[in-house]
Amino acid sequence: MDRGRLEEGAAGLRRSLSQWRAYGALADERLGAYPGHRSAREAWVESGLALASVEGRLGRKPEAVACYRQARTLAEELLREQPGTDEAGRRRLARFDFELARLVRDEQPGEAIALHRRAAEQVEPITRQRPSDWAIQDELAGYLFGLAALEDRVDRRDEALADFRRAAAVYQRLVRAKPREIAPRSQLATSYHIMGRLLVDTGRSGEALQPYRSSRALREENSRADPKNLRWHSDCAGSWRRLGEALEILGRSPEAVEAHQRCPGRQRRVGADDPGEIQHRRFLDERLRDLFRLREELGGSRLQPAGSRGSGPAA
Repeated sequence: MDRGRLEEGAAGLRRSLSQWRAYGALADERLGAYPGHRSAREAWVESGLALASVEGRLGRKPEAVACYRQARTLAEELLREQPGTDEAGRRRLARFDFELARLVRDEQPGEAIALHRRAAEQVEPITRQRPSDWAIQDELAGYLFGLAALEDRVDRRDEALADFRRAAAVYQRLVRAKPREIAPRSQLATSYHIMGRLLVDTGRSGEALQPYRSSRALREENSRADPKNLRWHSDCAGSWRRLGEALEILGRSPEAVEAHQRCPGRQRRVGADDPGEIQHRRFLDERLRDLFRLREELGGSRLQPAGSRGSGPAA
């Protein structure tokens, strides 16, 4: 996007911010006049949510965090007044937790993890009551995935593995219900991929093979459904590489070579379609080095070159 359009967009956001601040001030005044009145708190929650969103989009993190915290406190009060009956309130509170976690995760990862977990806890009972409501199932999957990803980020590996498994179970249901949609399939594939890495990192390489293979199969499916999207081809290369690394750790070098042979073709496809990205060349070089090293270890003359016939699809 050119600078002019960026400036235009920023100006629009600033106008929105001014409007929502004015609305927020009115809601705040109303709340002060009627602190226990439900409609006054509802008005502040709605204005606070919108204001926090605008503040965040303008890069004003402290202001956005403050808005989310105040609105969340009021939303929690409202929910306590109607325990177990206000489904919309529970979903709204989960959204506050998720958005607040996203903003504080760098500075306060412990709080962010607690917020992600609380978001999932808010909606999980609803998903059990409505197992065919795919919108709420998707919300739960997203909250669990965010929780697991942050746990992985701070090296809480066992917790991350458990929560990626929970997320994957929900994404499996979504994929079965909506087999033509790429988004849940992509998230399921990523969940499996990270589960495989976590199993390898915790010394369970044998258990990692199935998640890696499941991830690879889903990513291959995405690349067939959307062949022009370079991400899927790059993801496929990554899955083959990780599978090869796990097989190598297990001493199954011939199978590791076969897996590594699938990487360069995928990565070449990505580099050919996006030649300006230097990282694609770097990734290809890394994958070729892995393959050549394994060939040397096993005796290169007995192995088929990566570009020869029978080495697997180049995509």
